Amino acid sequence: MIKQTAMTDTEQREISNTIIEQLGGGMFRMMTGAKQFTYGGTTTMFRIGRNGKGVNMVSVTLAPSDTYSVEFLWATVKGTTVRSSYTDVYAEDLRGVFETATGLYTRISTIV
Repeated sequence: MIKQTAMTDTEQREISNTIIEQLGGGMFRMMTGAKQFTYGGTTTMFRIGRNGKGVNMVSVTLAPSDTYSVEFLWATVKGTTVRSSYTDVYAEDLRGVFETATGLYTRISTIV
């Protein structure tokens, strides 16, 4: 049996920062109104701005298979409702899943 050790705060923060960078970093924050970032273990949660899909909170969890589980939530003081969830999302697909589930763009695209 393999003994698992608890992750340090630095390791947890590094995972969280990697998730945010894969979503688009500073441009992602600006375009989506993302704020109030929290992390714990392999999960990163944050609030986002208004959108047509009724999502105001996102939870991204790194799985042992090096893919992500993503939940899009509506959170209020009365409770939390899961609007949609995705599993086995690869890093390169995070932006597309986010844009589909929220209707918010994560970057400014240039038209050629």
